[in-house]
Amino acid sequence: MVRRCTCIVGAGGLGQSVFSLMAMMGRREEVAAFAEENESLATRNVSGLPVVSLSVALGEGWNFILAIASPRAREAVGRRLGTGAAFASCIHPAAVFLDEVELGVGAIVFPLAYISRNCRIGRHPVIMPGAVIGHDVIIGDGFTAAPNVSIGGHVLIGNRVACGLAAALRDRIFVTDDVTIGMGAVVTGDIIRPGTYAGNPARQRQEGTGGGTR
Repeated sequence: MVRRCTCIVGAGGLGQSVFSLMAMMGRREEVAAFAEENESLATRNVSGLPVVSLSVALGEGWNFILAIASPRAREAVGRRLGTGAAFASCIHPAAVFLDEVELGVGAIVFPLAYISRNCRIGRHPVIMPGAVIGHDVIIGDGFTAAPNVSIGGHVLIGNRVACGLAAALRDRIFVTDDVTIGMGAVVTGDIIRPGTYAGNPARQRQEGTGGGTR
């Protein structure tokens, strides 16, 4: 009998999608519960599993998957869980990885994602179906790629960056920390200031920390 040892942090759309993905991979029985940082949300069941508070989950000795859309919120929950927490990954076998790809702990990768050779991606990335990451790309922690994102080769991306649906980043550019790239945006040059970018070519629309919403 499979021991229920994994807790999905985040019971919203992304968390439920990760649970369905694990079920598709034959890992349904591993999942013990969902967890929410907001204790007022920890009073219901989702997909037949309890939703518990993060403080309760911390006492159970589970492995955690951070299924939180916002990179900033994902990082904050990871800090709250602490350095002693254990993290699990959820990587579908229909995702494609070429040679010399390094994924950080806690990766969530959906079917049909494609990561080319010689790429390094940090902790707790979320890479959705159809996302394409070109060769020789380096990405920091807390990255989110929505469906059909395209990233060219030799791109350097900082921490807590979120790319919206079908965003496109040309090759050989730099994106700093705490950036949100909007749906369908086309990034043709370096992004050196945190904030939200949209349009073709992408322009800064909002200053601040970026990094998406929960």
